[in-house]
Amino acid sequence: MDSRDRFSEASGRYAAHRPGFPGELIDWIVAEGALAPGARIADIGCGTGIATRLWAARGFDVIGVEPNQAMLAQARSAGDETYQEGEAADTGLPGGAFALVSAAQAFHYFELGPTLAEWRRLLAAGGSCATFWYRIAPSPIKSGFKDLRRRFGSQSGHYRTPKNAIVETLRARPEVSGLRSATFPYAQLLDRAGWHGRIFASSRMRHAGGEARLEAEIDSLFDRYSDGNRLRIPLEATAMVWGIV
Repeated sequence: MDSRDRFSEASGRYAAHRPGFPGELIDWIVAEGALAPGARIADIGCGTGIATRLWAARGFDVIGVEPNQAMLAQARSAGDETYQEGEAADTGLPGGAFALVSAAQAFHYFELGPTLAEWRRLLAAGGSCATFWYRIAPSPIKSGFKDLRRRFGSQSGHYRTPKNAIVETLRARPEVSGLRSATFPYAQLLDRAGWHGRIFASSRMRHAGGEARLEAEIDSLFDRYSDGNRLRIPLEATAMVWGIV
């Protein structure tokens, strides 16, 4: 499946059940990128607008760019931020106009060479690039989640740059300069329905809904690791900021 279409079926669950990002991560990017109040930001691969809304809430002039119409519809229904259809390497945005070009959670799908060339075109003088993403921190919950995806989900194999290789891959790119990174721990709290939704918001689980055995195992994990009402999922978010020469 084309990575641009991976979340079409799960766009509603993605909007409802995927976690956001900690405020400390946004603070760090703002500081590292020396972003002035109201600076223009392009949020590439914005999905349902989770990061776009975070930037807008800080008062930045942000536009979200996303190729998937189902995801764009979810983003537009969640607020009055500005969105347009486009891709990482072909955004359709004006050149030299942005203090920050950023991608949250989608960067591992992008083809790096064309993407970095497009982002260089978009940046104003002195501008920066950023990417950030979350993963479930090492824990019994992560092991259980991975086991469910292994046994019930579809195979992935569509990542251009796996998340665990992004830092090293970018450091090796000749056009990337001054790369910095930081990691921030946080957590997502979910009730039972939210836990089910979070499982099916994974792209790898898009074909597995409605299987009674899977539903029972999702419940079993909730019963095993929750306090009876809420399940705490430990997360860690990694952020990177760099320039392009």
